[in-house]
Amino acid sequence: MRDRASRYSSSPPIAITPTKTASADRYPQVQVMPSSMAVELAGVAVAGLLLGAVPAAGAVAAVYRRLDVHLLRPPTPLLDVPWAAVAATVVVTVAVAG
Repeated sequence: MRDRASRYSSSPPIAITPTKTASADRYPQVQVMPSSMAVELAGVAVAGLLLGAVPAAGAVAAVYRRLDVHLLRPPTPLLDVPWAAVAATVVVTVAVAG
């Protein structure tokens, strides 16, 4: 009786033996330039910022004047940034990361 290998081909069966046993030999590491990684990360961050900030700014501009709850007082300036809170957040983030 003929075996499976000889049934499908006329050549003799080939013995497959692993030539490299260490995982570092089988999976070579890819060298990435730090500048290209920084460019890629910055590109993703900027794209995410734009995809979130542009529609949000449009939504705020569309409904800002309609949200006046006190008719005698004018509303506060558009997008008033709490700079003290932003500065405190930056200081705490740098302190935790460093």
